[in-house]
Amino acid sequence: YYQNLGREVAQKSAEEFNQRFSTLKGKAKQIASELAGKVFFRLNAVRYILAGIDRKQEMALEVPDVSSWKQSWQVTAIEAYPELTRRQSVVKFLVTVSGKDMNLEKTLAFHAEIRWSHGRFCGAPEAKLYKDFPWREIPFFKKIF
Repeated sequence: YYQNLGREVAQKSAEEFNQRFSTLKGKAKQIASELAGKVFFRLNAVRYILAGIDRKQEMALEVPDVSSWKQSWQVTAIEAYPELTRRQSVVKFLVTVSGKDMNLEKTLAFHAEIRWSHGRFCGAPEAKLYKDFPWREIPFFKKIF
């Protein structure tokens, strides 16, 4: 029963996300795309260094501030779809970013795991967002090493 519930939650969540995002127009779509950039790519009001080990490789990247990012980049598409083979609710996202002044477009995959706090069905569920690629693949992160 729990797996069926999880699959239904993933299906309905992906459908609702796609329906709501696809109906946005003008300023509302611009604001939602900016928010998506902040959430998916961990953009902040100030630039910062992201350093550590990613996929068994050392890395150091400069993450741009939101204002700088908005001048050169934009989220042009987001598509959500359910991952129905998992044992819990999982929604996958394909996020496409494009450079405004360059002919560059990149689609990056993420997934969110939707769960109830400690397996209890009390209160609202929570979701944790994961990236499905190395940090170095984000085209607007400046590689330090």
